Amino acid sequence: MRKWLAGLPVVAGYSVSAAVFSRLPRTVSLDLPPFTSAGDPVPRGAVAFLIPTVGLATWGLLLALRKVRGPVKPLPEWWLNARTGAAATRRFEPTYHTIVFSVTALILLAHLGFISRALEWPGWTRSAMTAMLGAGYMSMGHLMPRVPPNWIVGLRTRANLSDPASWARVHRTLGTGLMALGGLVVLLSFVSAMSAVLVGVVGLLPTFLLAQRLGRRPPRMSMWLVAGSLLVPVASAVPIVGLGGCAARPAADSTSARTAGERTMRLGNFSVSLAVEDLARSREFYETLGFRVAFGDQEQGWLILQNEAATIGLFQGVLDGNMMTFNPGWDRHGNPLPEFDDIRSIQRRLKERGLTLEAEADESTSGPASLMRHDPDGNLILIDQHVPRPEN
Repeated sequence: MRKWLAGLPVVAGYSVSAAVFSRLPRTVSLDLPPFTSAGDPVPRGAVAFLIPTVGLATWGLLLALRKVRGPVKPLPEWWLNARTGAAATRRFEPTYHTIVFSVTALILLAHLGFISRALEWPGWTRSAMTAMLGAGYMSMGHLMPRVPPNWIVGLRTRANLSDPASWARVHRTLGTGLMALGGLVVLLSFVSAMSAVLVGVVGLLPTFLLAQRLGRRPPRMSMWLVAGSLLVPVASAVPIVGLGGCAARPAADSTSARTAGERTMRLGNFSVSLAVEDLARSREFYETLGFRVAFGDQEQGWLILQNEAATIGLFQGVLDGNMMTFNPGWDRHGNPLPEFDDIRSIQRRLKERGLTLEAEADESTSGPASLMRHDPDGNLILIDQHVPRPEN
């Protein structure tokens, strides 16, 4: 029964993808090096189903590998033999299936990270997923000392597999290091999700190397062994958190000082709307610049194109001129947001600041509405809300 437990994250991944598939844009620019480069469009089918499929394949592969008996050419016999093959995995089969579950659960977290990026979920969801990543590391650290010499799981060097006592010391050290690293990731997730992920990824290699080096030492070195395995994740975190803090710290300016204590007015998704004479020609031009069509209807005379965070709208026979557009209640893919500043609230605050509007929203209504105003240089600004007033 336990061997099927690892399939639950796979099923959850496909279920989440099916639930949000209609909300995903046709192409998504994730800009997640080294997986994608800036501006590369990723089809929504790949975003939705690629990683769950990787999880399914990984689960099936790990289930199959546990039955392999050694030796098997061309694998070296010190790695896979009668002692480290199927006979070894049978000795810790419940723990093995728990480890497989942890692997598929970590793959599910990666999938949810891609989905959250594509749908622009709130920041707290990324912090929660990062904390779960740290909990996964701690779970793996708890399991490592229970793993006997085998050819699938653990630090499978020739020296470790040939010496059960050395294997046990190395994996006790590795377990301590993974638990320390996981705890650090959990703590950092409440400060900066990005820093926590970087620490979790960068800290793995030195944790493995230290476990291998110190675990090979005699038992009298155990105190240094534990201390070292605890310090490496912390040492790897210091420069990363410093860089993350510098990147996250906003620059102060006169405007922020003037509006200190006042909540930022959220105007919504921003785009530049361009009046064009030939929609097909303009589309070809902007696609040459790296933009891709996100949504729209060319037959109706309008298209929305995106490149990373930049969004432009092309309109043929619809607009009198170019304008800047804000859409309260929409994310950058045109999906409704659960929380936003209603256009009528925005309008009241603009009037409180002394602005005269050229077109106003009817404050007696609660549905879609718009307002317009030219800036001092004659550029038209349109705030156009397509969704009803939020319930909160």
